[in-house]
Amino acid sequence: MLKRHCPIFCLLSFLSLSLVIGEESKEEIAISREDLVGHYIGSNEDRMVSIELGQFIYKFFSFEDFVTIESYDKGKMGHWNINGKTIEFDDPEHVLNIQDDGTILYGEEGLVLRPVGPNFLGIMFHFNASIKNDQHAAHYVSDGLINIQKDFSEGVEQTFTDEALHLHNLGYMYQTGTKYRGGRGEGITDMTDQILNDEIREGLIDFEKAYEYYSKAAEKGYVPSIFNIAVYHKEGTHVEKDIIKAVELFRKAADMGHTLSEEALGNLLYAGADGVPTNEEEGKKYWRLAAAKGNRDAQFNLAHSILIDSESSDEQWNEACNLIWRSALRDHPRAFYSLYSLALQGDEEWDESITYNATAFLLNSANLGDSLAIDHLRKLRHRGKDEENAVTPDFSNEERVDSAPAVADSNSITLSANGGSIYVVVTQKNDGARIYRGAIEVDSPLTLDKSGPVEIMFTRGEHLVIESGDERFRPSASGPAKITFE
Repeated sequence: MLKRHCPIFCLLSFLSLSLVIGEESKEEIAISREDLVGHYIGSNEDRMVSIELGQFIYKFFSFEDFVTIESYDKGKMGHWNINGKTIEFDDPEHVLNIQDDGTILYGEEGLVLRPVGPNFLGIMFHFNASIKNDQHAAHYVSDGLINIQKDFSEGVEQTFTDEALHLHNLGYMYQTGTKYRGGRGEGITDMTDQILNDEIREGLIDFEKAYEYYSKAAEKGYVPSIFNIAVYHKEGTHVEKDIIKAVELFRKAADMGHTLSEEALGNLLYAGADGVPTNEEEGKKYWRLAAAKGNRDAQFNLAHSILIDSESSDEQWNEACNLIWRSALRDHPRAFYSLYSLALQGDEEWDESITYNATAFLLNSANLGDSLAIDHLRKLRHRGKDEENAVTPDFSNEERVDSAPAVADSNSITLSANGGSIYVVVTQKNDGARIYRGAIEVDSPLTLDKSGPVEIMFTRGEHLVIESGDERFRPSASGPAKITFE
């Protein structure tokens, strides 16, 4: 017997709400989600709480001392809603109360939350690093975002002269048409790069001069310049494209503890390139070094390499999920899409919280520009329109499906893909043991031994065929869902 717990229809109906609150609640407190979106900080003598209310998700961080990589990685995320004068999260431990004067208080402690800019935690993190090492300088991109990432390994001392730093900054200015402040400006608001108007930018950009100044700084031992030259040769930016030389330079900087070089070198070694043989293990080694220091791309790439490895153990699978979570905390677009997919494939029974969180992660991924999430949302929208004007086919055992050979042994189950590949997770209901997790391809049916009922989670129900003994079934749910096969 098939039991459908929560198909994609739940997500479709939720998408139409776009995670907004009901009209009754809005009128009651006269404040909208949009009014509350932002970053907030509250603190007392024991700890500091940071809460980000995003358009689709919230992030929660608790710091007992300085902001560190380890404490940041323990952040929580999920959906949030407004209920009267209360801001509720999917985690009941966290509650915000809106006072009559508009003040927001956190939890039983009554921490007063004050709004801050998106770079507040980044500034606090790098300020702490600067105290420990007066040569530390955070490297910011031209949009002013400050990543919570260590630029170098612990114990690796940066040695460079002011002349090398000035040469690098000149190179950066010519490359971007941006005035580079390098975290050494006056005051917090003057720490990031100054974006100039288009006319001034066009007059400043000169890639050849940028390469010249980066080269001079690299000769004086300034590691970020070594990295930038490597990028020039990797991409062929106004210099001859030379992957072998790029790998040589990335390796030189990576072996000096430079995080971005570790991540870039890992990419080239894992996938291979012209003149660079594939070395997955060494690539993952460098990803792991960068991931431990907060690099979101290395975290996601390492996680993906684990998830697609059919030999990965449950322990490694859990490590990969943790890496994806940490990458999403740093707003990696594809990481949020992966969290959406993992929620659909998880072991938990479907409930409202999982549905809302999965949808929030999908919407946030698309909002950050992930192409897979955007394409998936388009398909969901079209599917929803089609289903409004169509009757869902009945694929019960009263209407057999001739897509796979019959199986005589009732103690086994065969899963086949008809018309497209499917990702499935099969769990034994009696003891919760997972008996399969992975993809099923067309023309490659999978037969598994079972004892009693099994639970099957799948990504594309319209392509799934299930057989046991002389019975064949297709789930009535299209898209992702969960069923029990008795």
